[in-house]
Amino acid sequence: MNFRNKYLVISLRTLFGLALIAIGVMGFIFEPPADQLTEKGAAAIAGLEALGIAKFISIVEILAGLMLVTGFLPAFGAILAAPIVVGIIVYHIVQEPSSIVPGLVFAVLNAYLGYAYWDKYKAIFKR
Repeated sequence: MNFRNKYLVISLRTLFGLALIAIGVMGFIFEPPADQLTEKGAAAIAGLEALGIAKFISIVEILAGLMLVTGFLPAFGAILAAPIVVGIIVYHIVQEPSSIVPGLVFAVLNAYLGYAYWDKYKAIFKR
């Protein structure tokens, strides 16, 4: 099976982009339910909110999602999303391990896009 199939890449890129847009928009509209988080998890989210980093993360999620959905610099959109996905994974490992599955799905999608766009990333890793 060709894992760099054009239609597979576009489909998964669009799915990942729509999920990023939805989460970014929800970051602006809704506050995370503190009663569903552990005490440490709620404190971590409150700290991000207090510093204003949570809104910045939402902006980057929306921007990366739009890049992936529209196909405008999608390789750059995948790179933009990568640190956010790493942050999601680290947060869930440290604070909320019981809800790590969506973060793992995001990580797999982001890793797949990294594989699909590897030809565009090669120059970054050359001496």
